[in-house]
Amino acid sequence: MSRGNSTSLRSRSELALPLGEVEMPETLELAVDPLAEELPADARAWTLLLEGAYAAGGPESYLLHALRALRLAGARIEARAGGARLVPGKALGDEWPTVRREWLIPHAGLLKRLLAEVTEAAESPDSVASL
Repeated sequence: MSRGNSTSLRSRSELALPLGEVEMPETLELAVDPLAEELPADARAWTLLLEGAYAAGGPESYLLHALRALRLAGARIEARAGGARLVPGKALGDEWPTVRREWLIPHAGLLKRLLAEVTEAAESPDSVASL
């Protein structure tokens, strides 16, 4: 996906989220929660997750773009005992199992590590902002 181009986000199997056309942000904006103002409760957690995905794979990272698409569909990060998990947004409807299988499971190791880092940052006494 190139910077500044409007494009549909699709998985390898041509599954599309119900987002229609989206404008691709500048490279540095990729690591910032696109819904921070609308959904502030977990915005810091999303920014940490997106920063981690960006650091691991760069601006063309499949996982980074999949996570951004999920967030734009209203996904949340939910804290729970022993870690954090992604909770699908209502916009995904019945497609969540397919999205999870096609977009996230191929990157499960990295995603689990990134969610653990988000949890660790939230629990850190040095954390400036609560997640």
